Amino acid sequence: MVQTFDRPYAIWAAAWVGALALFAGCTGEDSSGLELVLMGHDPPTGSACRSIQSQPVRSVLDLWLTPKYNFHAHMLNRGSDSIILESARLDFVTPAEASFLMPTGLLLPMQGAVRSGQATTIPLNIVPAELGNILLEAPEFVERGASITVVARLEVQGSTVTGQAQSSGEFTFPLEICAGCLVGYVPGSIEANEDGSQTCGPVEGLEGDATSVPLLETCEVGQDFPVDCRICRTLHSDPEMADVVCDPMELKQ
Repeated sequence: MVQTFDRPYAIWAAAWVGALALFAGCTGEDSSGLELVLMGHDPPTGSACRSIQSQPVRSVLDLWLTPKYNFHAHMLNRGSDSIILESARLDFVTPAEASFLMPTGLLLPMQGAVRSGQATTIPLNIVPAELGNILLEAPEFVERGASITVVARLEVQGSTVTGQAQSSGEFTFPLEICAGCLVGYVPGSIEANEDGSQTCGPVEGLEGDATSVPLLETCEVGQDFPVDCRICRTLHSDPEMADVVCDPMELKQ
């Protein structure tokens, strides 16, 4: 089914977040005795591209749009001292049926601090471009619409200003990796080619209106939220590849 969106971006994104929240499936260790708590993934949204700290978002990486993924770690300091963030331990669990193997035992550097009684969000590049480009060569992502879900286990580490070691405990969440699953279509953005086939492209107005359909932009193209198919086309210099990646699948011959 073609994904179409006919409301302003804020509503468009909110609806997508709400739908994904039902499937977020994030779990963590018992944090009742911890001062530093990793609350979840809080990606930037809206025209200002700010973290809104609203509800869980399912992590999705579309390799056909970007090779990297940033997890925006939303953390709360329940202690009496500020906590200086130092690193994050990351392990991936790869499904047995996958042809590839995600890395384990990673230690990612972190910078920043969380003041006592406050929360902050720090981006972590958990899938670097080098890894994403390798995954793109896997047979699982040859066909558009294909996806596979891996599990990520993340633990943030730091210390208080007095030198006391702090850990968030392990936070576990699914990361869906897909091929072309985040391309979306704004009503009016699909037009006909000369040969009668359908393609994604700006139109010069609806019913005589001379204005074009506004682009609905995302903060991080290729992760978590749908991407306007016209923005998708700008990512590919080869028009034929842009057709494959960005046009509606069911309109293909």
